Order: sequence, then structure tokens, then C-alpha cells
Amino acid sequence: MMSYRKTIDPITKQPMPIVVRSDGANIPFDPANTDYQKFKTDVLGGDTLEDPDGVAMTQEEADAFIATLP
Repeated sequence: MMSYRKTIDPITKQPMPIVVRSDGANIPFDPANTDYQKFKTDVLGGDTLEDPDGVAMTQEEADAFIATLP
């Protein structure tokens, strides 16, 4: 089971189109990227998605976030 963390730009504090996987891999929001597709499937399947501060999102919050992605 993997976990993922949303990212923010440390200067602007704006969300970045990248998640970090628990093994340290950076995954860009690119529909052609197989890791990105797996990230969405994993989170919808119950793997943990954390906010940028490392706080786990509820499954409902994670599902809503995934629904906004390309």
C-alpha cells in the first residue's frame, strides 16, 4: 500500500501539479504518465492521500480531489 502527499510551492504557497509517493517518487499530473494513473486508482481504492502538511485526508476528501484532476 502506497501513500501520497499533495505539494505546494514553498514560496507562493500555491498547489503544485505534483504528488510525492511514499517511496519519494515525484509524480506529475500528466494523464499519459502510468504512475499518475496508478496514483489516481490507488487513492480511489483507499490508499492514503495527505495534504501538504502530512495530514491524512478522509476518503471523501481524497475522492473529491481526484475528481478535479485531468
